[in-house]
Amino acid sequence: MSLPYPSEAKDYVSSLMKQYPTKLIVKKGRASKYGDYRFFRSESIHQITVNGNLSKESFLFVLIHEFAHRICFEQFKGKAKAHGDEWKNIFGELILQSLDEGLFDEGLARELFKFSKAPKSIVKRGTVLHEYLFPAEEKEGQVVVKSLEIGVRFTFRSKIYIRGELRRTRVVCEELETKKKYLFQSQTLVELYLE
Repeated sequence: MSLPYPSEAKDYVSSLMKQYPTKLIVKKGRASKYGDYRFFRSESIHQITVNGNLSKESFLFVLIHEFAHRICFEQFKGKAKAHGDEWKNIFGELILQSLDEGLFDEGLARELFKFSKAPKSIVKRGTVLHEYLFPAEEKEGQVVVKSLEIGVRFTFRSKIYIRGELRRTRVVCEELETKKKYLFQSQTLVELYLE
């Protein structure tokens, strides 16, 4: 059975599991969340679930997020806020440890290093880190706006646009009818305009 996280992370994850015994369950993809942590007091069982439909690096990132909850619970006896300062400090440290181990590719590692300085409970959509971890899934007939050539026409919410220049994480696009310019998140799913 292949690991749901990068094979290079096996020792790192095993070390966390040994230090903080936890039941790990790989779930089918859930639309509402990527993972969660729970402590079942009656059985004294710590449990982490992570969606199995994530990429290996995304799986590892979510696992680290949930282990931060697990460790925070143990260190603060369940009295720290779920995504409070204590959790943020632990999460940031775990990210830095994983980077020291070389568990993420170079581009993602750069973004995770920045994120580790002030980690948040969610990775904001439209950020470079979100694009690395959770790229948009194209449905039939859809493409990511960033993948289009400059000047290509596409439709979005029944309006026609022309793809323009990329500005950091957003693409400048011009609505054909009004000539107004709009910023699209680079991972926005759009449909090619067929003339």
